Amino acid sequence: LNVTNVNTNSFGLIYTRPVDDQIYAQPLIMTNVDIPGRGTHNLVIVATVNDTVYAFDADDPGVTEPYWPNSFINPPNIVAPANSDLSALGSCGGNYNDFSGNMGIVGTPVIDPNTGTLYVVARTKEYGTTFAQRLHALDLRTGQERPGSPVVITGTYNGTGDGNVNGILTFDPVRQNQRAGLSLVNGVIYITWSSHCDLGPYHGWIMGYDATNLNRVVVYNDTPNGVDGGIWMSGEGI
Repeated sequence: LNVTNVNTNSFGLIYTRPVDDQIYAQPLIMTNVDIPGRGTHNLVIVATVNDTVYAFDADDPGVTEPYWPNSFINPPNIVAPANSDLSALGSCGGNYNDFSGNMGIVGTPVIDPNTGTLYVVARTKEYGTTFAQRLHALDLRTGQERPGSPVVITGTYNGTGDGNVNGILTFDPVRQNQRAGLSLVNGVIYITWSSHCDLGPYHGWIMGYDATNLNRVVVYNDTPNGVDGGIWMSGEGI
């Protein structure tokens, strides 16, 4: 970008598109995706806090509808968790406002360009009481789940830190905030967590999942004998 190509003739707003909620995750671009029955296109991938992922045409203002959306909720039984759920647990003294509403997908997804796969973590509240975080692997051509996807994110770690039970720390899908972007390194999808308004017990978790089969291959806790070790990264990948 420079003063010759950033101008009103060649740089600026191309179009706007409606989505179903706020966007915290960074939108991503994937080039030369072969959409079944639609040809090859560049895509803008957008994920919302209502647990929806969209694939829009990156270039053509005339293609107003997404090539595909994929939603990970099924109201009223499966919905995105909201700030009110954390308020009910006492986060920020019962007035949790770091989010103004839903917080289903917050961390930026990551794309494997070699396989055309999008990896994203979606959080859900199910049947009123159960909270879950899942790693999804989506085919960029269709938005459909890859075989073996999604997987429920779970983990334990030895330690005497805050929240341990008999020397074991267990990953908490409610309190652990999946804020940082996902990273793909040497075939492993790395995911990190921090907190919601320092609502304990929480720790800084890192987990790695094999990109080919979504088997968990790495679990790390940065404060196993302590407390409050959140990994924030200002939203970037680790």
